[in-house]
Amino acid sequence: MAQPAIEVRLAMLKIMAENGWDLKLGRDLFPLPNWHQSLSDKYDRNDDVYRRMVKAGARVDAAAFTLMLNRVRGEARISNKIHWEFRATRRPPEFDALLVAIRNALIEEGLKVMHGKTPHVTISYWAPSLLPLTKIPPIPWRIDELLLVKTQPGTPRYHMLARWPLRPAPAGVESQRELW
Repeated sequence: MAQPAIEVRLAMLKIMAENGWDLKLGRDLFPLPNWHQSLSDKYDRNDDVYRRMVKAGARVDAAAFTLMLNRVRGEARISNKIHWEFRATRRPPEFDALLVAIRNALIEEGLKVMHGKTPHVTISYWAPSLLPLTKIPPIPWRIDELLLVKTQPGTPRYHMLARWPLRPAPAGVESQRELW
């Protein structure tokens, strides 16, 4: 997964508070340390899978990039849960390159590949109501590392197992994209 820096999560929380969404979610709002972007499927918990995921994570070669979170949405999913997420309108090509690098590394380790992922930060899996797509002032989020986490069953709690930095973006490339 990827996780926003604390400054980004605090900016997101401020938007939540300004709109009363934090109160609306109440106890269904994830604690700040658990706000995240999933980048792969979940896997069985055993030593073999863990070892293969660590090898896959070390193999990922992708550049860091900035994602602009500029809307919030709460929608029902197939699982009959209502997910609330900060979303990005634009899907940076670097996001897709990261997903491809992760998918290829997982395949090389004999693990199943992920389903489609979209740029977002999950803030609740069990929201009490839908939330129409709402534009917010853009919040830049620099994604510069890949995290391997273990999920605590039945909760949105994550325990860090490993982390890998992404390559710095080529000079001048990202600064131009951020202007758009």
